[in-house]
Amino acid sequence: KFSALQCAIVAMLALITARGALQMVFVQDFHTHPPAGRDASLRARGGHRDDEPQHSHGHHQSDTASHMVGEDVTPLMNAAHEGDFEKALALILKGHDINSKDDFGWTALRYAARNNHVEVVSALIHNGADMNLASKTGRTPLMSAASNGHEKICEMLVDAGADIMMHDETLKTAYDLAMRGGRTGSPRIRELVAGGQTPGSARTRR
Repeated sequence: KFSALQCAIVAMLALITARGALQMVFVQDFHTHPPAGRDASLRARGGHRDDEPQHSHGHHQSDTASHMVGEDVTPLMNAAHEGDFEKALALILKGHDINSKDDFGWTALRYAARNNHVEVVSALIHNGADMNLASKTGRTPLMSAASNGHEKICEMLVDAGADIMMHDETLKTAYDLAMRGGRTGSPRIRELVAGGQTPGSARTRR
């Protein structure tokens, strides 16, 4: 017996196929070493050496710097990074590991959340992505979305049960990362992820 979600996904795929927008996806099942040129698009974009974001606003760190991926990038991560919903959904339905990490600890959900790809985030959440998987520096998809001011992504993750109290290796929570002003500041996100916190409160809990 199919769930309502599975029926919706099947109907969606049928519609996409009928429009001719989705072609058959032939993807090698390579989990750790994709051949050169296949998923090199993420790696070619370059960026910082690790998962820690670059920043230029005092002690507030941004998560908007380009992320350079190593050899563990998967086709699903690449689709999530690009916001390619149709490809991402096809790969999910083909059984690709939805919680696989690259060598910086980033998941497909982290890529989609960081880049504000709402449809891909929704597909990943509804197909069982672990929202609280953290990278090597302890950052979660929610922290990444909060850092970048992506309100809708934060709403989706919080509504789906993401842990707002998790902190990274610098003891910053999503609330701390949402406290900046300027382009990435968002009162709505601060409200969503506050949970009674005050700035830096994770440090006092240790």
